[in-house]
Amino acid sequence: MNKFRAVVMAVALGSVAACGQVSPVAQGQAVTVLSARSAATEARLLDAAGKGQTESVRALLDQGARVDAQNGNGYTALALSAWRGHQSTVALLLSRGAQVNLATEDRKTPIHWAAVAGHAGIVRDLAAAGALVDNRDKDGWTPLAWASFNGKVEVVRVLIAAGADVNARNDRGTTVLELARNGGFLLPNFELLRILREAGAR
Repeated sequence: MNKFRAVVMAVALGSVAACGQVSPVAQGQAVTVLSARSAATEARLLDAAGKGQTESVRALLDQGARVDAQNGNGYTALALSAWRGHQSTVALLLSRGAQVNLATEDRKTPIHWAAVAGHAGIVRDLAAAGALVDNRDKDGWTPLAWASFNGKVEVVRVLIAAGADVNARNDRGTTVLELARNGGFLLPNFELLRILREAGAR
């Protein structure tokens, strides 16, 4: 291998790592290494998804960007658009085959991020697309736990309708109802507590 080719391969491997991908050595098998150009395209995809630039996302996917490309923290275009509340971008990504349960570094899936931010319509769309509503992040918090803690009433309704476990506990043993009651607000959200209790939360 000449010196120029060695440099190009080193840049490509670095680009793969920056997107959260496993190197060929770590995988122990032959893989196709991303070129620096394709890695840059995928970085643009993630940026456009986070900004809700749906047509830019479409164009970048048409140019060959991988729909499930991840950055160094494991965020995909779907996770970023779900978190930021860009429902049309989420719909496009789902239609292009984005993995709905692919997690970020802290094991939050796109439905976690939508629940954290209170985007009920996106939570509904992700659940309909097969998102696991009781996925747990690195601390054992489900999407319902986050929505309850943050006082996101409409998201709580959607998750309960999708079959979320209203009695899930996080790794510290805290229940969803306790999180809703002690979410750091000046006054308890009585509507939220009523909804959870009527759904069987204890």
